[in-house]
Amino acid sequence: MLSFGRVSSDPDDRARVLKQLGTCLQAQTVFRCDYRLLGNDGATHWFYDEAKLFREVRAELVWRGCMLEISARKRAEEDCRRLCAELQRQQQRPREERHDALTGVLSRASFWKT
Repeated sequence: MLSFGRVSSDPDDRARVLKQLGTCLQAQTVFRCDYRLLGNDGATHWFYDEAKLFREVRAELVWRGCMLEISARKRAEEDCRRLCAELQRQQQRPREERHDALTGVLSRASFWKT
């Protein structure tokens, strides 16, 4: 279980999240945002937040919504970007220089003649 006794947002996200929050307040739309929070364990955790502002009976404004921890998804997205970039680098190399990135062995594509 994650513990966020004293919530601290990542400085790189703070301005973006506050701007988006202000835009949603003015337009009275649903707030949807991915951002990072620093946990008590010192690690950075990604969250997806979706909420709407409602006026309660006593004219109080209350946010209602949900917050999901999405760190695993963010790591998978970053892995995908990294692997796509590596694939593009490999494809730009001359055919005779192409080796399998994992094994270092000349790839099958190098044996095919076009």
